[in-house]
Amino acid sequence: MESLYGNEWKDRLEDRLTPEQAAALAEVLAAPDPLVLNISQWHCTTGWQVPPRRIGDSLILIVKSGRVQVRIEDGEAILESGGCALIPENALHCYELAPGCEACTNYVLHLLPLQLQAEHLFSGFSSLFRKLRHPEAFFEQLELGIALRNSSRQRSAAFVGSLIRILEREAILAGEFRGRGEGGIDPRIGRALEFIYRNHTAALSVADIAATAGLKEVQFRRVFLRVTGMTPAVYLHRQRLLHAVRLLLRGSAGVREIAEQSGFQSASYFCSSFRKFYRVSPEEFRRAHL
Repeated sequence: MESLYGNEWKDRLEDRLTPEQAAALAEVLAAPDPLVLNISQWHCTTGWQVPPRRIGDSLILIVKSGRVQVRIEDGEAILESGGCALIPENALHCYELAPGCEACTNYVLHLLPLQLQAEHLFSGFSSLFRKLRHPEAFFEQLELGIALRNSSRQRSAAFVGSLIRILEREAILAGEFRGRGEGGIDPRIGRALEFIYRNHTAALSVADIAATAGLKEVQFRRVFLRVTGMTPAVYLHRQRLLHAVRLLLRGSAGVREIAEQSGFQSASYFCSSFRKFYRVSPEEFRRAHL
């Protein structure tokens, strides 16, 4: 179409994205933003160390200044300004000041996926260690999210949740995002994870899950633990808790109804499990995030 105003033309940037990049962007944009449980900025000095641990949510560590040594399972990296560590739920990890560094400033984000999935929140990335393309601009947005949290936790969570998609978009453009489900997971365990994902609200036994993988129960337990870092029972339990979180945030159902719909045997067991995992009661969690 010719211009109505003379010497100008429209550029549709048709070569800006490859078909693969366009498809990957469509995939991540279609997914709901993760729930931001917390975001904070920390100033750390000599002696600071987070010891080896596993936690029940996903964590992003972003270094603003200084250098931080991070270990995630068998991987290790020293992050400088703009460096990110994407730590999946239940992954063994630790971090501390890098050798020779006396101080650092970091951002820490705790996240939960609001869409149940067979793999963890960061499974689409080719590496759990990343470098921001535009660190200063990203830092500014993170700090706005932290400041907003003082007046509205809900608006802060929504704002920061949308920022997480920037990491995925940067990885796609850099050719470092393979898409979820393309990580070469043991296909037997992949079938088991998908079965749990589809049926976690039903009464399931480990034998039921093992059958979908085509393995004897003892062998299945061993392989599942090696691949996921947790037992089948623990994984199923966490999927049920995550389902309960979705119900808490997306409706007004009572605790007893949520317990039943999430596959728990009783409301009391659900409440005690929820408090143990998230450190607050279901009602407190709902009030904090609505």
